[in-house]
Amino acid sequence: MTRFIRALIYGAFAAFAATIVLNWLDRELNAPEKQDRLKTPAESDPSIDRMGDDAKQALLDELASQV
Repeated sequence: MTRFIRALIYGAFAAFAATIVLNWLDRELNAPEKQDRLKTPAESDPSIDRMGDDAKQALLDELASQV
């Protein structure tokens, strides 16, 4: 019985330690300095603004046909 209780305590400690480490890794990988990779569509592709109305409509029709 003592071994079982000791195993439960060690398992709880290991789970807590793993949670802390995984939480730290998650925060490190998603640090604010890495957010500059994500850009809004308007910032990443200004060519859509230069398209004519017919080209925009054709693009929307093509997108709608794929959905």
